[in-house]
Amino acid sequence: MFSIDFRAGEWDVGIIRKATAVRTVRDALMQLATHLAGDRDRKGLLILADSRISENRLREEFDQFVNILLPDIADRMQLLTTEQEAFSDLLDQLADDERARLLQETGPDGATDLRRPDLQTEVEKYLLVRWAWNQEPVTASRLADDIGASFRTIKSALSRLGPTLLQTDDKRYGIKAPNQETWNRLLATSRDSRASEYYIDISGQPRSPGSLLGRLRDWNRSDVAVGGTFGASWHFPGLDLVGSPRLDICVHAPGNRVDPLPIAKLDPGLRPTSDVHGPARLAVHYLRRTTPLFRTTSDGLPVADPIECLLDLNEAGLGRQFKQFQDNLILRGRS
Repeated sequence: MFSIDFRAGEWDVGIIRKATAVRTVRDALMQLATHLAGDRDRKGLLILADSRISENRLREEFDQFVNILLPDIADRMQLLTTEQEAFSDLLDQLADDERARLLQETGPDGATDLRRPDLQTEVEKYLLVRWAWNQEPVTASRLADDIGASFRTIKSALSRLGPTLLQTDDKRYGIKAPNQETWNRLLATSRDSRASEYYIDISGQPRSPGSLLGRLRDWNRSDVAVGGTFGASWHFPGLDLVGSPRLDICVHAPGNRVDPLPIAKLDPGLRPTSDVHGPARLAVHYLRRTTPLFRTTSDGLPVADPIECLLDLNEAGLGRQFKQFQDNLILRGRS
């Protein structure tokens, strides 16, 4: 719901972040006009921060809208985006406290842009999960829906599976027992195909991965699952957890942007690092397909699928646990 966020000089200012639909802007303009009709001494300013709508389209919509208003109201309305030079001119006209407030309200919100997903690899991982769970083959339409990919992408992904591709007479698709080439390809592409962030401890008194897991439960989020050793040990209780170096979490992120995670609530001493090969205390992996395939523990904590957990073990350098869990998956896939 649109509202007047604050007053700056002679302007009553409303702000919309990340507008994607012209209708949202039109509704906000109508509410702003109604507000100005009741207060003839004020001007109304609608600011779009990080808008996804082109400036030409916004200008066209605004011109059409003010043409239906009474001149007294139309003359007191303005629409700006934070990318326009006119926005910078407005900042120059404001008092210091008003300028600081407006910059804070319209500044970056910390959202992260994710790179383009590797949906072909997502198809292979998805089919491997279904193989490990002994689930039936699925149609290309089901694959397209669950991955969030085009039929062309699905077709291309299936073609690279080679002899491990399982196709039924009624055109349903699965994967046979993966061969070594399948595993090698998955491991070779896992770091590049998964969008990940890594955090190190700067306090000198790092929390243990188990302690971080306990705090992760307090997030109570259905889109964030535990992976790594903790997730793998839920799928395979016999897994050796000795030497677990970090907590891996899997965030369901089918879109192109994600809001910041409350990392400080896990441990205020954690800071992001660009060293992907260093000793991270926390690894965050963004899962890009439409259907995450999370499972849930008895106390409600989401768990990443076994293939994601397997990749976490490999990436963390836990070769013994990786082989132990891989062998377990192969046995389950044969059953």
